[in-house]
Amino acid sequence: MRVKDYSSAATDLLEKGVAVDDVLTGLKKVQEEHGDTKLWPETLHLIMNDVESHEDKSFVVVKVVKNSDAEKFKSEIETFMNTNAESKEFVVVEDDTLVGGYSIQTDHLIVDSTYKTKLINLYRAVTN
Repeated sequence: MRVKDYSSAATDLLEKGVAVDDVLTGLKKVQEEHGDTKLWPETLHLIMNDVESHEDKSFVVVKVVKNSDAEKFKSEIETFMNTNAESKEFVVVEDDTLVGGYSIQTDHLIVDSTYKTKLINLYRAVTN
């Protein structure tokens, strides 16, 4: 039930015009204070669903382990944004569940370039 509360509060703030980075940073702090950091990925998923259902504009989320990783993968992200995304704006979100790499999510496309996915694909290629 807490996930729905977190996502609805964040969605309300976004609808009022509060900056996305401010909302996500504040939400993460609140979850850390309440010991709910494990709910972060599910909360982000619900927020994205809420935003997508309320907006026509393309919403692009780049997930990385640390914000500094966004700079590391800047050229790959920019290439994707120039070729695939309707909007050139994106939000960088820290996701502690990632092992490394990055994931880009738009309305209709997910680019998963995380180390976990690469290792799984390598394992499958070797064992098959």
